[in-house]
Amino acid sequence: MTRTIWIIGGTLAGFITAFRLLSYGFHICILERRATPQILDHTDVLPPVWPGFFHATWSLLQELPLPLPRFHTGAIEVLSPNAQRCRIPRFPTFSSFHVFPELLLFKGLSWRDRLNLLNYLEKDWESGRFDEAVSDTQSPEIWVTTANQSPAARLNFWNPLCRWLLGCDLSEASLRIFALILTRYVQTTSTGTQWFFGHPSTVDNLKAGLRELLMKQGVRFHHCDEYPPFQSVGKSSEKLSLAGNAFSETAIYVAALSPEALLPLLPERSLTKFAQLDRLAQLPSHTRMLLTFTLPHIRISPSLILCPHHIDWMAITPSTGSLSTDTHVACLLKDTPDEPMLEQTPYIQKTWSYLQSIIHLPQNYSMTSSPPQFQSQRVRLHPSLMGSRTFRPHNASPVPNFFVVGPWTATSLSDSVENLVASANSCAEAIAHRFFSGLR
Repeated sequence: MTRTIWIIGGTLAGFITAFRLLSYGFHICILERRATPQILDHTDVLPPVWPGFFHATWSLLQELPLPLPRFHTGAIEVLSPNAQRCRIPRFPTFSSFHVFPELLLFKGLSWRDRLNLLNYLEKDWESGRFDEAVSDTQSPEIWVTTANQSPAARLNFWNPLCRWLLGCDLSEASLRIFALILTRYVQTTSTGTQWFFGHPSTVDNLKAGLRELLMKQGVRFHHCDEYPPFQSVGKSSEKLSLAGNAFSETAIYVAALSPEALLPLLPERSLTKFAQLDRLAQLPSHTRMLLTFTLPHIRISPSLILCPHHIDWMAITPSTGSLSTDTHVACLLKDTPDEPMLEQTPYIQKTWSYLQSIIHLPQNYSMTSSPPQFQSQRVRLHPSLMGSRTFRPHNASPVPNFFVVGPWTATSLSDSVENLVASANSCAEAIAHRFFSGLR
């Protein structure tokens, strides 16, 4: 191998991988398309709402020689059956017992549901079964049913929570990842701050800053109309190379693309080596619409509201400028692969009416008197379905000079920014290990 690395895809995962590889002395080239894809991965477009346990993400932001994004601190809220906003109380203590008074004071569940859940957690805590690894073939619905949660609790609390954390319903999701995220959420209460809200432009600004930084460090950017396909090279030791004279069979290639976009580029004779990737691409990925509102001259405290209706969740973030009085609202609308999103106008009207009832906008504040700015985007989610963890590939592929990176790879959490950063870190380590071990 040479020291040349080609990163295919101008994604945030590709940029972070390139940044991590700079310290190893590689020559890095990034190949990206000129046209923006019509459907974007949600880690590239959603306003960041990051839990406090996203340690890899925080470490990266503090390490980058870029201005730190401005964040608000907030809380997660759910809507009760009577459409009242209920916030989960947080007690900044080190004891594991804090979950009990928090649940007792949480009005988003009925008294019966709260007591049933407390009884289940207390027995689990005494027996030690709660810390045991659960099978990835079980769903959170099994756990919720065992805890004797009512249908109303499933509809108004557990299902919206699962859809936000894992991108799918209770019956589809992986209990292992669901329990892992909830455990990390509970264990970080000593900080007193659980959720950090960023401006919708935070991810775009991060990508722009990384691009400028990489160019200053000598990373070369190349643009193309369509990504060229990979071709097999070598006889005794099969390798991959992009088609065309500009690419070398001895270079290292990193695919920073989604499984759906990557598979058509691979040569047919190599597909047997990427069985995991093929099965992952065939899993249903939910494509939804992100509807963004800008409310001028209104200042609302940041919060994340889980909704049981046509909205998965709603993120409210005030502008970061000290003189600005605007508020940004991002709504992720429910959708399924089999039911394409209808015309946008009815969804805008329906979401606007729902927004007015939730955050209690002034009666004279309407779309006609002060029209908000709408921005709709098609967003692709790779949900954490039962068994999907089995199909998640590692960064180092069976092909010696080919690696993959993205939030859908074999990392511990769901399809999130934290998973993306962790994947980029491990991808850079895998490349360095394979390259330098071959020099011995």
